[in-house]
Amino acid sequence: MSAEAETSGIIRRRLFEWQGPPKDAIATIEEYEASAAPSC
Repeated sequence: MSAEAETSGIIRRRLFEWQGPPKDAIATIEEYEASAAPSC
């Protein structure tokens, strides 16, 4: 596979096949948001 074909494949996957962050990343984001929120 040429570098050009490989690059275009990576771009295509990232633009059109990406389904969002993995579940463990979402959990980490939610934990960070909860800890970064000001306590009122």
